Amino acid sequence: MCKEEKVAVIVGAVAAIAPLAVEFVSLDAAEITNRVVDSSEHAIGYCIKVFGLMFVGGFVVWINKEKLISKAFQLGVMAPAIILGMVTTSSLENAKEEIEVLSEQLANQPDVRANVIPNGVGYVLPPEQRDRTFFSLSFFSQAHAITELESEPVIGQHNTPSLIQRLWYGATGKINKGWFVIVGSHTNDASATAQANSLIDKGFNAKVYEPFGVSKYFGVMIASYVSLETAREIKEEAIVKGLPEDIYIWKWKS
Repeated sequence: MCKEEKVAVIVGAVAAIAPLAVEFVSLDAAEITNRVVDSSEHAIGYCIKVFGLMFVGGFVVWINKEKLISKAFQLGVMAPAIILGMVTTSSLENAKEEIEVLSEQLANQPDVRANVIPNGVGYVLPPEQRDRTFFSLSFFSQAHAITELESEPVIGQHNTPSLIQRLWYGATGKINKGWFVIVGSHTNDASATAQANSLIDKGFNAKVYEPFGVSKYFGVMIASYVSLETAREIKEEAIVKGLPEDIYIWKWKS
């Protein structure tokens, strides 16, 4: 490979990460911290994404044996489209799945669009609030220690993202099994903890999480980071056991 081709490959590799630079311009400081700085796993995953794009950009230029800098740059910028094309179908399927779940749940939602939380007890997150919410994968922090039962809670499941999942999130901004079952949101931690303890006494694996992103509410959940199938099963079982039908299944996304 001659000198001109080597330079062209480097230009193509650098051009391939141009979309990431554009993405960073559109993000606020909190989102940048969450995606890259929040944990070493996120940072490593993001680096994998950067080097992967650079490899594809350089490879496309090399395989075309391009020497002109301008054309090498164009090829490099277009290279990410190869990867995006492979994940577009998956993204569309995920979007379709989320729309179906939302439609199912809206049929059971009471008229809470005024976004008023009476006494801060037992209210699910309204869609308007949910859509503005940004979750950190380093995780919702548990707000308070809550009463533990001597036996295992009957209903509910909480998982922690594995190292591989965190790396995958850093590289793609997505996470598998990112569904949650929300049973209440509260304006203060005391009422949230009270609801969680009440649910635990009834055999639910309930946890309280601190406010996240722009949300000011403490969330009470009986499932976190589970598959959609598991979330539906837990929700249905909880309703059978007496919880209101408007408990909410929510999908985490970046």
